[in-house]
Amino acid sequence: MNILVMAGNYAPEKTASAPLTTDFCQFLVAAGHRVSVVTTFPHYPEWRINKDYRGRLYIKELIDGVCVHRILNYIPQRPTSLKRVLYYGSFSVEAVLPALASDRPDLIICVSPPLELALSASLLKLLWRVPFVLWIKDMVPDVAIQLGMLKNRALIGLARRLEDFAYARAAKILVICESFANNVCDKGVPVDKVAIVSDWVNTEYIRPDIPGTKFREAHGIDSATFVVLHAGNIGGKQGLEFLVRAAKLLEDKKPIQFLIVGDGARKAAVVAEARLLGAQNVRFLPLQPAEHLPAMLAAADMLVLHQHAGVTDSVIPSKLLTYMASGRSIVVTAAPDSATGIAVSRAGCGLAVEPENPPELAQAILRLFASEQLRAQCGSSGRRFVSDNFSRLTVLSRLEALLQELAGVYRRTQQALSSAKV
Repeated sequence: MNILVMAGNYAPEKTASAPLTTDFCQFLVAAGHRVSVVTTFPHYPEWRINKDYRGRLYIKELIDGVCVHRILNYIPQRPTSLKRVLYYGSFSVEAVLPALASDRPDLIICVSPPLELALSASLLKLLWRVPFVLWIKDMVPDVAIQLGMLKNRALIGLARRLEDFAYARAAKILVICESFANNVCDKGVPVDKVAIVSDWVNTEYIRPDIPGTKFREAHGIDSATFVVLHAGNIGGKQGLEFLVRAAKLLEDKKPIQFLIVGDGARKAAVVAEARLLGAQNVRFLPLQPAEHLPAMLAAADMLVLHQHAGVTDSVIPSKLLTYMASGRSIVVTAAPDSATGIAVSRAGCGLAVEPENPPELAQAILRLFASEQLRAQCGSSGRRFVSDNFSRLTVLSRLEALLQELAGVYRRTQQALSSAKV
């Protein structure tokens, strides 16, 4: 197949959807397909363009066999609701030209958000007469409404019309979990138009047996320190101010050190909260290189995944699977009936507590801290669950077969084989 992928984030970015989109494209190339990507210049989660890419309007580069077209779009230094609309919209409009510069593909894949990419893909679909697939990673505009980022009724109505347009024009809608599928179908999309393709994790790369000693030594963390780690984006969805407040409640537990690693739009606010509270047991590290991820997770005794109270079934963090693969016990803040809460319950990988409740979060951390046996049990259970259900090869092989069927490549190959036999 010849596949065009349109996505807002791609390598060398290390958070959001970039790592999985990059891994997916590299998998397809390794399987013998041609892949082109239209994306932005690397800028997330810092909201500023990587210094190696500044001063350019467009660049074409080859990354591990994938032809990557990068365009300069509007990137706000301090993203607000309106600025995010301009951010997404500018990329979606500009994405058409580099896409047209590519060869006619067999299939177009849009990674959403931004949902606005569906407008560009629909135009390309008409010009090329090829199907386009909408791959939903976050349920927008639902998440923006839940978080209070989108309040204006007129804008909400416009966003809903865009959603309807995208769903109607896509040949197939890929979602990452059952609750997302229900959400889409409840909006009138036929069940047979929706396919669940979960996120995945490379269980050969992230493993429980990787030593974390060097990471601890590199950052001056004593071997006797009990590390509670939160790694990744620090934005509005995470609500990490509440994690800092939970840490403050455990300040008398001297062996416990909270480590918040990453960057994002809310990092300054979270650092300010820690300083205001005088939380001496909270330490911040910048976003780490991708190659340090396995050792960083291994250096932790416990992992925390914190979500804003307004986030229910609109977002399920892909890093939950990465956490499970590391074989560490996990504490998440999520409603029991949310996608994240259900996943933690099924996997038996840790404890789920009410979002934005620092005392309850602190008690869950203490419970795991006090029981090495419970931590080991949760870690092994999570590792087993993710290995059985979300390994890279299992998920991506299934996705490849689905895309071949949509593009008609599988059927043409079968016909060619039949003709050859005759």
